[in-house]
Amino acid sequence: MSEYQYYEFLAIDRPLTEDEMADLRGISSRAHITSVSFTNEYHWGDLKANPEDLMKRFFDAHVYVANWMTAVFMVRRLILKPIAAGATAAWTSGPMTPSALPAFGAAGCRWK
Repeated sequence: MSEYQYYEFLAIDRPLTEDEMADLRGISSRAHITSVSFTNEYHWGDLKANPEDLMKRFFDAHVYVANWMTAVFMVRRLILKPIAAGATAAWTSGPMTPSALPAFGAAGCRWK
């Protein structure tokens, strides 16, 4: 029986640099890589990197789906603060850490 895994990562805060895209190419020669995304699907293998590490280093959002009923949605937690007193539209993000939200397939989750 074959397997299916889909990985997608998105850079929202800023585009990836050429060096960062080259680093990602070192992880997968088949992935579709742009300045704002990394997408790959696997049928007989697996991602050769830890998704949490990729989130910490490059990306702001991640989706993972596998044919064995597992799905994960991961986003960076944004801590926003005003950059000037009285500024209403100008904000900057502070420290970020990935936060995973298992969509289904996690322990205790049952299908009806």
